[in-house]
Amino acid sequence: MSTGILHTAVTRLSDGRVMRQMGIRHEAGPLFCYTLNQRGLLGGGKCTRQWEKQWVEIGQITSRMKTRSDIALEKFLSGYNCAQAVLFSFCDDLGCDKDMALKLSCGFGAGMARKQEVCGAVTGGILVIGLKHGRGEGQDRAPTEATYKKVRDLMSQFEAKHGTCICRALLNGCDLNTTEGQQCFKENDLLNKTCTGCVRTVVEIVESIL
Repeated sequence: MSTGILHTAVTRLSDGRVMRQMGIRHEAGPLFCYTLNQRGLLGGGKCTRQWEKQWVEIGQITSRMKTRSDIALEKFLSGYNCAQAVLFSFCDDLGCDKDMALKLSCGFGAGMARKQEVCGAVTGGILVIGLKHGRGEGQDRAPTEATYKKVRDLMSQFEAKHGTCICRALLNGCDLNTTEGQQCFKENDLLNKTCTGCVRTVVEIVESIL
């Protein structure tokens, strides 16, 4: 399910006409709400000063709202680890403090602190599932069983696509704890060729099962 927020967007066409487009995402290009008062195309010819100000100030805006995958990859490529990136991308949905989420997931990166065990992106996904469905104080075991099932689904689907959930195997045996291994990681561009794909896969799977 996409996280984009739907808005009514009004844009001036190249020939000067004004077109009303309902229910689309933020449209690229200048938005000219002030023309509505002249042409009477919205709300019976009414366009409030508030909306005029908002649209005029926006000017050019992005072609679409960011997806969770976009958010996760942006965070990952900015220097945060795979587990942090995945959990961070779901913070708004979970009502989770972002700083707390980044700290909570910090130790899980690179297969748990470069131990290269279960992929950090996968563990980030497990944290998301736990925060959404896990057993809380005073609850019976039903949430535990529901959480376990979703975690198994996540891991099975990830393995089906990437062959394994183990970081070391995903990186073809590259040892991130050695200088040689880190050099290999960089020279083979595994960050982009392997890790970004793992982050994206986990976000997409979690979205489908959450």
